[in-house]
This record gives sequence, structure tokens and C-alpha cells, in this order.
Amino acid sequence: MRARLINEISFEAGIQPPTPQITTVEVKPVEAKEAVEKPRGPTITLQLLAKYPILPEMSKFISNIRLSDMPREVFDRAYERIVEALEHGEIKRSTENYYIEVLSYPMTVMVLTALNNEWIKRR
Repeated sequence: MRARLINEISFEAGIQPPTPQITTVEVKPVEAKEAVEKPRGPTITLQLLAKYPILPEMSKFISNIRLSDMPREVFDRAYERIVEALEHGEIKRSTENYYIEVLSYPMTVMVLTALNNEWIKRR
């Protein structure tokens, strides 16, 4: 169809239609390569979640934990986090217990949401 269209346009324009040039291409056999395994992501540990609590794996980790199952240390650490943020503008220290540190982040967010104070949330 394309060739016919080119011929018709060439005829109307009064020019000789281009003649197709056939070229030969040498095809080389492709070597079979081993399947490349897709690199895996980092291993998510409690230490990593404690350092980066906004990772999507955090929601998977805390999805089955009930508020009534939380140890008292989580509530204490959440309180400490809020006090640190208010006094220093950032949270500088963390506990050695990564489990407590990981659980204290969403607890802190819940407390700040309940307070409904935008200034404190920004700190």
C-alpha cells in the first residue's frame, strides 16, 4: 500500500518514483547469555526500620500489633521523642532496643495526631 501511494504521488508530481534499493544484511548468531538475576532489595531489619520508620515495610510490621500488646517502654519512648522534638527541634538519640524504637514511632504519630496541634507536629 505504501509503494502504491508513493507511485501515485510521484505520478501526480511528475517525477520518477524512487526505486527501492535492496541491501543485504549479514546476521550474526547471538550468543546465549546466562539469565541475569534481578538484584534484590535490602534486607529489612529492626535496625533499618528504627532508622527509617517511613519505609513501606513498617506498615507490614505493625499491622498485627495491637495497642494493648505494646510494652510500657514504647509509651515512654514515644513521650521522650515528643519532648526531644519540642526541646531540640529534632530527635537525636535512640534506644538500644530496636523493637521499642520501631514501635515508638507510630505511637508518637498517634499521640501527635490526637493532640491536633500543627506546630507540635511540625517540630
